[in-house]
Amino acid sequence: MTLVFTLMLEMFLSLTGAGAQSVTQPDDHITVSEGARLELKCNYSSSVSPYLFWYVQYPDQGLQLLLKYMSGGNLVSGVRGFEAEFRKSEKSFHLRKIPAHWKDSAKYFCALSDTVPGHNRLMNLRGEVVSPLDLSRTLPAAGGLLVPYCLSGSPAIKQVMQIVTMVPGQGGRFQSVCFP
Repeated sequence: MTLVFTLMLEMFLSLTGAGAQSVTQPDDHITVSEGARLELKCNYSSSVSPYLFWYVQYPDQGLQLLLKYMSGGNLVSGVRGFEAEFRKSEKSFHLRKIPAHWKDSAKYFCALSDTVPGHNRLMNLRGEVVSPLDLSRTLPAAGGLLVPYCLSGSPAIKQVMQIVTMVPGQGGRFQSVCFP
């Protein structure tokens, strides 16, 4: 079985000021076989030391924290076999799992928050949707965007769009991970 990762829409909430920060997804397309190494890339930009997070939302469930980096060692172990490596020099926090399995179908979110005391800022979030590829189609979405999605993942897409529209005037993209 092949896992296909297609960049579709990445949430990018840009914050200004001394604690300006963002998270981005550099890859447009990744293909991984089931049982192989799964890696979801997350690069960040921050003028201060960030707190970094990976969240997952499985179908019909709430958002769950997979792992977080606040300080200390670079390799962070999470739940369900996931891990991420903080690389300050590369400004990256890539999530990985060996082996990948179809049960990993979910929405994945990379997030960061600055560590400047006294600053009340929104968490910066970038998300990925994981669902079956063979049902893929494109439908119009809020703001005139065309959001490709997998039919079985439609509730997940609706939830992602609600998050995107929470910040008026901000464009966004999220990444879809589809399992054929």
